[in-house]
Amino acid sequence: MSRPPELTALDLGDVTVDEVLRTSKKMLATGHHGDLPVIVKALRGDEDFWAARFAHEIRTCKAFSEHPPPVRVPRLVHADSHRVLVV
Repeated sequence: MSRPPELTALDLGDVTVDEVLRTSKKMLATGHHGDLPVIVKALRGDEDFWAARFAHEIRTCKAFSEHPPPVRVPRLVHADSHRVLVV
């Protein structure tokens, strides 16, 4: 499946997108990174509040990758600094 127009401009790494769910604030997509199934989460708007919350979520996932907590968490596959998270 080709990437939807909203995802075409974003850096998704080597992710192949299968299905997309859009909301007013974000876009969720299922896909694959090689043989690994992944979830793509992308921020759609540019409201300061939501951009700050999403950037915090990305920083948290990056921190968990560097210092794994004692519980299972999704593995970070790819992220940019402010709009895309792939787990």
